[in-house]
Amino acid sequence: MLPTPIAPASLDSVRPLLGPVWLLEGEDHQLYEQLLTEIAAAIAPRDIIDWLMVQDIASLTWEIQRSRRHRQSLARRNKQSALETLLISLLATEKGYPDVAMASALALSWANGVKASLQKVDALLRKAGMTMADVDSQTLSDYAKDFERIDAQAQRFEERRSKLLRLIERRRAGAAAAIRRAGQKVIEAEFHEA
Repeated sequence: MLPTPIAPASLDSVRPLLGPVWLLEGEDHQLYEQLLTEIAAAIAPRDIIDWLMVQDIASLTWEIQRSRRHRQSLARRNKQSALETLLISLLATEKGYPDVAMASALALSWANGVKASLQKVDALLRKAGMTMADVDSQTLSDYAKDFERIDAQAQRFEERRSKLLRLIERRRAGAAAAIRRAGQKVIEAEFHEA
């Protein structure tokens, strides 16, 4: 006899069983729930085990996105410091000696969006054959270990998510094989009766 299929549960019915979601202050809970709903729609969980894996996949996807935001934030926050490093060498070339105080003040006013400083920084970079892409490159260089740590963490999350997706595929393949075997037994039983 074939097992009776169980109707898949809805997110609302299993949500209390999935446990709390770890979000940082300022992160959008509704956006996370939308992500969870979209992943559930794509995977079509059939039982609580599938739902737990869907929850883990959503959490890992959220962590990957958080890592990407962290990477962008790190670059943005440290661009002033990288600019200061470049300005010290550019001003040293212009004046013949490094003017750390002037480079710091110029980088700070540039970061604050002071128009005259923006123009002066652009002029200094242009004169040296550089652009803001060089400042970005300096940022990546100065904080390479931090970027590598963030990237490695995101990669671990991606690997864990991929393993979960493969596990779901194996569970589905196993269930399909069980249904085929049960179907074959029914056919064989009918053949023997005849």
